[in-house]
Amino acid sequence: MGSVFMGKKEKKYINVVIFFSLVFFLGYNSIIWIYIMGILIFLAPFIFKRATKKIVFYNTLSLIAFISFVYLTNSWFT
Repeated sequence: MGSVFMGKKEKKYINVVIFFSLVFFLGYNSIIWIYIMGILIFLAPFIFKRATKKIVFYNTLSLIAFISFVYLTNSWFT
């Protein structure tokens, strides 16, 4: 649903962030790259100047859920 409101540049930014984060994660075998990916995706509305209170609120909730999910799944498998 969120991708409907994103412009082409923002979609490209998100795809590049995901690609490089996964490449660095696989190359360096460090979970920090997944956390960095979540933070960079969180910053996308600010970078592309479309941040509203509603977007920031839901984006913050998504970031907290993402970090919690990564932490829990990482602790299960390590």
